[in-house]
Amino acid sequence: MLKHKNKKLTFSIRIVATVIFLTFLASTANSQSVIEKALIKAGFENVREISKQGEEQFYLEGTSFITKERALKAVRDVFQIHCNDFNNDKIEVIFLERGVPIYKYYSSKQNKGGNGQILWRSDPFINEKTNVLSNVDGKKGRFYNESKWRADLKFYPQFRFKNSRLDRMYVLQLNLNPTLELNMWRGALLTAQIILPVYDEYSNEESRVRPGFFTFSQQLKIPGNIHLLATIGNFNMFRSGADLKIFKPISKSIGLYGQIGVTGWSLPLFDKWLFYDFGQISWRFGTNYSVPSKNILFNLNLTQYLENDVAVRGEIIRYFKNAAVGFYVQSLQYEDYLINGGFFFSISLPPYKHNRNKRVRVTTADHFSIEYIARPYPQRGRMYFTSPDESSSFNFFNRILINN
Repeated sequence: MLKHKNKKLTFSIRIVATVIFLTFLASTANSQSVIEKALIKAGFENVREISKQGEEQFYLEGTSFITKERALKAVRDVFQIHCNDFNNDKIEVIFLERGVPIYKYYSSKQNKGGNGQILWRSDPFINEKTNVLSNVDGKKGRFYNESKWRADLKFYPQFRFKNSRLDRMYVLQLNLNPTLELNMWRGALLTAQIILPVYDEYSNEESRVRPGFFTFSQQLKIPGNIHLLATIGNFNMFRSGADLKIFKPISKSIGLYGQIGVTGWSLPLFDKWLFYDFGQISWRFGTNYSVPSKNILFNLNLTQYLENDVAVRGEIIRYFKNAAVGFYVQSLQYEDYLINGGFFFSISLPPYKHNRNKRVRVTTADHFSIEYIARPYPQRGRMYFTSPDESSSFNFFNRILINN
């Protein structure tokens, strides 16, 4: 009899728990506005709409879109369809990166062009009160369709070449590098990469399957519109250590940035990890200037590279819909060579929209990047990257300006 009652009690508890869970799901779904649901359906993550003080404020993150033009077009399409669903006339859209506010667009329902489309203006300066959703109407703020604890498995192609032998023009290397990127708490990212050599003429060690980037990074925005990115772990260029990047927009077109890192020579293999000479200090200070009407970015910096050589480097980059092309000139500290130059480019890889249907999204990298250096020196003027998606075309120092 007692056993029968226990079964009844267990069954009742399960029924109650199921009802509570379904009620929670229903309340969560119903709490989303029409526009929030439309933005999530369009592929945006970390979505939130806030109506206050005569203004409609939207937070969103476009990780599904590999270029800002595609993300902006998706937002405009949603807003154009749901223009009559806004509670206020003024509209502000705050774009996030890892849940951290990066830049914003603003307009009003009445600000339309001749074709009936809402006209938008950009702004890299974000009010500190919108920095986090800590208090919204006295309640703890939260995003819908959060990216927290979701992962991306990306496949990064890597092609390298160098002129280091007399019997042939170039030595080649082709790798395909699967990379797991786990979004943790707001601003935090864990990256783990495996290098799979497809064709390699560089060295015996680089012909082996081995770990690549293995890093933990934390992105922050602090008062004064200052953006920080701290990274520890194993980078490229055979370096491991710690790195700090800082960027501050001065205007819509001008930014200042800096970087400092302490690293050692590193080659991780699965059976051993070669690591020595830790304590190398590298740094960089620079400024960039964008011309949004022409999609052109100018960049100038002073850098201490991995061989302790200090050089000035100037760049000009032109951004297209699915590509970026840049040229650079660089000073040298090397016997009888005072100046050098080269070019670099990045190509967007299809598919151009990475939909997330599961907790782990499997897709290609956003870009394939190459930099050509015609230099008479083996190691001078070389700097590491702290992330597999970092390049001269797209990096922490220029993404805010090119998004404006």
